Amino acid sequence: MLELFASSASVLDGWIEMIRTTSEYPLIQGWFTAIATFFFENVVCWTIVPPLISEGILSATVALQSTFWGVFIGDLLMYLPVRFAMRYMARIKWVQNHQFSFEACGKFFDRHLGKTMFIIRFTPGIRTPALLAAGMLKVNFFLYTLFSALSCLLQSLIVVYLMPSVFRPALA
Repeated sequence: MLELFASSASVLDGWIEMIRTTSEYPLIQGWFTAIATFFFENVVCWTIVPPLISEGILSATVALQSTFWGVFIGDLLMYLPVRFAMRYMARIKWVQNHQFSFEACGKFFDRHLGKTMFIIRFTPGIRTPALLAAGMLKVNFFLYTLFSALSCLLQSLIVVYLMPSVFRPALA
């Protein structure tokens, strides 16, 4: 297990180094940041991007766009496959027997989707199960996309414009 953690840490170090060394090429740096954000969302958003902005290695514009798109695409790719898989799961007898429960939970999720998307965005550990559940319960795609985009935008704005001021004293 420690080897798995060590290998993912070295992969993250590689992404950080690629982001650092491409500061002369904002488009490439943005792609690297978006891909790293897609795979390591919370780590990159909350602990990697703000110091890079504070050090002047990553511009705020590039960071805002790349963190937004990395997180947003990650949300969609957690939701959509599960939603489409439920078409096939609907053939299973257990799912058919509990269809009413699935529909009731889906309606509940739809009613509280806005609050849920903002809560899970800032609460570690519950984002993945909640997004998978949204797909499984066939939450309204338009509302899911809207609230996901708004919560991703809020997270990116906080990461880009608020968090670097937290890291500035530590870097001085």
